[in-house]
Amino acid sequence: MERNNYGKKTITLVDNLQTLADLHSLEKIGAGHDGIVYRYGNKAIKELKYDIETRKKLSLMTFEKAQSFVKYSNDFKRLIVPQAIFLDENGSFCAYLMNYIDKIDFIKYPFNTITLSTFLNAIYNLWDDFNLLNKMQIIANDINPSSYLLDDNFLHLCDTDKYIMRTSNTTIYNREKFNYMIAKLLYLLMYDKNNGKENLKSLNNWVRKQANNQSFLKKLTEELTPISNETLPEYTAYLKRKLTK
Repeated sequence: MERNNYGKKTITLVDNLQTLADLHSLEKIGAGHDGIVYRYGNKAIKELKYDIETRKKLSLMTFEKAQSFVKYSNDFKRLIVPQAIFLDENGSFCAYLMNYIDKIDFIKYPFNTITLSTFLNAIYNLWDDFNLLNKMQIIANDINPSSYLLDDNFLHLCDTDKYIMRTSNTTIYNREKFNYMIAKLLYLLMYDKNNGKENLKSLNNWVRKQANNQSFLKKLTEELTPISNETLPEYTAYLKRKLTK
């Protein structure tokens, strides 16, 4: 079990003043440019890097953004968001609580057990989550391969720190990000470093095109529903042949 060597750190939950005596004594399960993630029972805690002003400047997680997520945290289905806020000993926002996902590495995931029906169910769960973002006037941002979390319940999306609070055009932007999220996942399943430059170019062009396709989800649903018992790899193999022929 990996632990942090930064020394003892005491943090306190905002809502009930429950204190965690030493955050750094917990098992470290992940780290990125914006924070370190620890296992906390059936939950996880993300300790934030940088001071308040730097986080604002870099469009990372702020107290205001975290508060917005916490307010609706029980309504999210597959988006991993802040559920509670921690303050440090100086009363500054320093960490947040979120769901723990017992993740399976992408390259080891048994995608051949995932039917298109399961895939569509997960996608529509995330569509509900993106509509909730619209209600909150927050747009998804910085979706990349590490944003996808896979477990026994299939697909989740994490890394909401760089999501953006705004007051206009959230529906348009979130539709594009949602489409991109689906298309990029399918791309990752089709990707092969031996595909050749032209084939990879075709796949990348397809992802960009679908991001701006307002009817992408509707058409994908119509295409997959009649073959919903087939597996996801069977579909992506067909799609790859179609796009790179």
